[in-house]
Amino acid sequence: MGGTSHFVVEKRDHPGSSEQAIENEPDWGAGHNHRVGFKNVDGRVPGYSGEPGGPKYWEKAMKKYEALLDRKRKGELINFRDVIDGEDDLRLIHPQDRAVGVRFALDCTEDWVKYGQKWPINEAKKKKVEEKKKKREEEQDSQQNGAGKPAKPAHDDKTSHGDLKDGRKNDVGEGETLEDKYTDEERALLRALQHEKDYMANLGTNDGNQESPQKHNRCDVSIDEADQFTPDNWFPRSAELIRLTGKHPLNAEAPLTGLLAAGLITPNELHYVRNHGAVPRLMWEYHTVDINDGKLTLTMDELKHGYRSINIPVFMACDGNRRKELNMMRRTQGFNWGAGGGGCAYWKGALLRDVLLAAGVPEDLGNDGPRRWVNFEGSEDLSAGKYATCIPLAYAMDPRNDVMLAYEMNDLPLPPDHGYPVRVIIPGHVGGRCVKWLKRVWVSEKENASYYHIWDNRVLPSFVTDNESPFAETMFRHPGTACMEQNLNSVIVHPQQGEKMLLKDAGKGKGAEYRIQGFAYDGGGHEVQRVEVSLDDGETWLYCIRKFPDLPIRHGKKFWTWCHWHVDVPLHRMVQARSIMVKCWNVFKNSQPRDPAWNLKGMMNNCWYTVKSEIAQDDETDGAYVLFRHPTEPANGDGGWMQPSVVNQIELAKREAGTPQKQFTREEIEKHDSEDDCWIVVDGKVYDATSVMSWHPGGKAPIMVHAGRVHAETTEEFGSIHDGFAYEKLKECLLGTVTNKAANFIKENGKKQAAEKAKSKGDNKATLQKHRWVPTKLIARKAISEDTRAYTFQLPDHKAILGLGTCQHILIGFHLKDKMLVRSYTPTRPILPALNDTPDRLPSPAQNGIPNGRGAKERSKAINEQHHDLRDGDGTFELVVKTYFPTDQQPGGAMSNILDCMPLGEEVEIRGPTGDIVYLGNGTFLIDGEERKYRRVSLVLGGSGVTPGFSLLSRVIMSGDDETEIRVVDANNTEADILLREEMEELVKKSKGQLKVVHVLSRPSDEWKGLTGYVTGEILKNNLFAPGEGAATFVCGPPVMMQKAVLPAMKEWGYEEDKDLSNGGKLLIQLVDATDAEMTDVAGRLAKVGVDAEVGGWDSRLEKKMAIRYLNLFVLCDDDTFFAAMNGLVAKLTTYDPTQPQYVGTLSEDMTTVRLHGSQAFGGGGVFLSRDILLRNCIYDNNDVRMTWMRDLWPLDLSGGGASGFYESGIKPFSIHHFKGG
Repeated sequence: MGGTSHFVVEKRDHPGSSEQAIENEPDWGAGHNHRVGFKNVDGRVPGYSGEPGGPKYWEKAMKKYEALLDRKRKGELINFRDVIDGEDDLRLIHPQDRAVGVRFALDCTEDWVKYGQKWPINEAKKKKVEEKKKKREEEQDSQQNGAGKPAKPAHDDKTSHGDLKDGRKNDVGEGETLEDKYTDEERALLRALQHEKDYMANLGTNDGNQESPQKHNRCDVSIDEADQFTPDNWFPRSAELIRLTGKHPLNAEAPLTGLLAAGLITPNELHYVRNHGAVPRLMWEYHTVDINDGKLTLTMDELKHGYRSINIPVFMACDGNRRKELNMMRRTQGFNWGAGGGGCAYWKGALLRDVLLAAGVPEDLGNDGPRRWVNFEGSEDLSAGKYATCIPLAYAMDPRNDVMLAYEMNDLPLPPDHGYPVRVIIPGHVGGRCVKWLKRVWVSEKENASYYHIWDNRVLPSFVTDNESPFAETMFRHPGTACMEQNLNSVIVHPQQGEKMLLKDAGKGKGAEYRIQGFAYDGGGHEVQRVEVSLDDGETWLYCIRKFPDLPIRHGKKFWTWCHWHVDVPLHRMVQARSIMVKCWNVFKNSQPRDPAWNLKGMMNNCWYTVKSEIAQDDETDGAYVLFRHPTEPANGDGGWMQPSVVNQIELAKREAGTPQKQFTREEIEKHDSEDDCWIVVDGKVYDATSVMSWHPGGKAPIMVHAGRVHAETTEEFGSIHDGFAYEKLKECLLGTVTNKAANFIKENGKKQAAEKAKSKGDNKATLQKHRWVPTKLIARKAISEDTRAYTFQLPDHKAILGLGTCQHILIGFHLKDKMLVRSYTPTRPILPALNDTPDRLPSPAQNGIPNGRGAKERSKAINEQHHDLRDGDGTFELVVKTYFPTDQQPGGAMSNILDCMPLGEEVEIRGPTGDIVYLGNGTFLIDGEERKYRRVSLVLGGSGVTPGFSLLSRVIMSGDDETEIRVVDANNTEADILLREEMEELVKKSKGQLKVVHVLSRPSDEWKGLTGYVTGEILKNNLFAPGEGAATFVCGPPVMMQKAVLPAMKEWGYEEDKDLSNGGKLLIQLVDATDAEMTDVAGRLAKVGVDAEVGGWDSRLEKKMAIRYLNLFVLCDDDTFFAAMNGLVAKLTTYDPTQPQYVGTLSEDMTTVRLHGSQAFGGGGVFLSRDILLRNCIYDNNDVRMTWMRDLWPLDLSGGGASGFYESGIKPFSIHHFKGG
């Protein structure tokens, strides 16, 4: 019952990370994100390199695609070149019918091409795996002496990879005046009411042939990084939307202030989005809608041009709008909608009635015969089947209800998120009935029985608290619980959440007012007839003035739109109000309920919307203000006045109980990142989610986004979506916890990424965006060797500046069915940064010296022949990429073959810059935000990893005044594999000894005179700078080479990863009460003896900065105490999380002190304070933090006696106290 019996969880046992691995795990807490061999925030492993027309045109394109599918069905091996040759980009055909900003995407996955086919290399690997598995099972049988084997995890190899699919398819007394009878406020209200009376009486009717007044639709076509590894990677979404369920699928709403400010007609990109899964990638040319089981099949052109259309404004909202208020009372089964889950847009399409009549469906207004239903089904493939629902046929056949098959939104083709190319619009109904990506329409004599019609969009009685009981089964199928027409609702927007009003402003001159604003709506075409606001907890109400969109009335009385409302209130009343409430009335003179009604699905919450206020003090200005709080913030925001109920707190405590003691390092977790071995981290706990893949309601994609990822996003997304049942299923997958270092890494990187993302919003001239993908066009391709090409790309919108730092990378993306194919590259041009006076845009492409109008090949040839400035600013960039061609054994490289085959004029995506190492010039590097200076730089490069190194060489040598010395060891297989060899040789000649490069070949020819074999410690020592002050080594190459050869050799030589890399640090000396002359004298004396130090005056602020950056725990002890077992002490202290307020130590041996100071007493063993407490000036500021007693932190007190008894006990002291007088 309830459709959950198949939700079976299996987890494979894992012993946890070894003690040695836990002990040796680096301290990730500093937010360090650029470490060789570990995934960074982009999912990349730093330091490793890898690999015109009409119907005839698109009919031909379809034949090519069908031929490709036929090859697939026959079992022929298909590589990336075959796929890109078999699929044409049809976006240039009928551009007026394309959604804005959509990209061309290949209808396959990288995994399928590489691993889903029987390539010989795959079969060989599979055989090896099976042999190892068989051997391991035999060993286990031998060890267990025939004991039963543990259950294997359920896994269907047939669904391991994506596949190619064929889916393109007055009462004033005598002598009195108004001034005598009414106050100023009352007269103002009367004038407003008279104005509104006249306004409402003169509202116009809409004939259905109007244009949308909303012209501010999408201008930014960049793609959010959150979508890059999801099936929705191929189209843009607004950065303003608040994501409610994480990265995928998208469920989002606009901020209330932005939604209201956008106007009465909502821009497409700010309209709320409700998706159950991936957005289907449908093509206008191929998509059809089946009407009544084949009675009529409509192409999009037939639907658009063969039927009379209407274009009308319709407000639509999710029936889960304002659900978070219910979730704060008790968790429902739905995610946290705020109050912005609605929007009012112009929708254009054909009346469903006309289409049904054309299909032979007799006109039925429900007056006789059996009750019939019209059903709608979408194209998307969801875990519980197709999304389908229905409404009464009689309602659809009534022309006054304006039910339509819409193909435009605000006079533009439907955005993908809103149902492209066609969806159902049922004005006055909840969004859940307006099926998107419409594929089928049919008439039935029974109500729809699909999963989503039964188990979603329902308001159940409060006694139904699960999906499994007979009561649940009955009520979910009860026709009276289905949400159909929208309900009456109103929302306050201003004052906005977190808004502050200074108390001093309330004393401004007479007449100072504040405008309270918001919106209201009703369903069924009913007018919102009155909106009222209360400032005294509902005792009295203020009348609000309404405003509707132009021409809002249909058929004489239908209001399909919302309204905006406002009321002006004196400032002093705003300050006095402890709350602001709103309610509205409909044509039936019914109003909203005061209190919320909790229900299992969290639907149709329409209680009074209440904003509360509180008095607070501004520490900076020392002024008091009123702070306004809305009930909740959408998604995981916690700024609202509602707090989790006791019920929710108890549920949370239950989930925290019973966690296994196994710990897992970051390295171990990152290994489990595939569909058949998937671990996720939620709330610091590690879960094996592999067995959930097959039945997860949202499909595999939302889980795979977080597979093997040690970051905070997983926790945020899981908590925003799931109910108690999901948490119980999650608990069945529990393996253990992350280590303290990994937990600190999650916390620190979460802070770092949030700050970085906020900073990146204010970007300037650069094309590159840190968190969004920008399209660039391939305009030239030049062969450098048999397998290496130089690709020139043009920046979009005539932009001039790429915006990449030296040594940084850009991410190149190409769209596939399941996710974006992403590779990291370092451009070989531009090399030098743009000048300050470089314009941000170029007049036209002809600025490059290439006339417009040429054919793609001629244009490419001209671009290759012209000289390009090495300095950023000409609107192009160049990549040098080696192509890994397919063979009969393997399919070859994905991105390299796509670039080699894609037609000129096609687009790829770029994002960046990435990489935490940036060369600033003259030996100065910026590494993880910290400047470091090196005079001698060594590079160890391998294969295509040469490109970031080449950018550094070019910058140093081409600058002309940079004296940094560089040594390079470049490793390759063969001489033909050496990338940019001639260019490096030119730089060596130009450098006059400043740069030296040696090449090492593992498979040299007989003619090769250089170094041979694999990279060894001896080769590195003979050709690179030795470790020491001012020396640094940077590495980039294949993982095996880096991990097995280079890093061990460099460490053995004396380099220490990360630490020696930052060898540009200085000794810092601060002199208290010293004069400038004294400080200069000290600095001079130090310099004479070779001490590199920075001398300055005392700055207490630096103490805090140092604590934040470098300290984990700070010891506080007596002046006659020292620690005799420092290594053991450090080992014990690593078990405490320094990011939390920690106060760890032993109790004093002096009981008088204990009686006086309680748990804050400390003795010879000292206490250890975390940085959070250290940054507060006095330990007594921390009375809320009690001391954690470390029982085995034994202090040896030498005062008043010997220590023999202590030693006879066999206890090793960690500290020795009173050693001066002992």
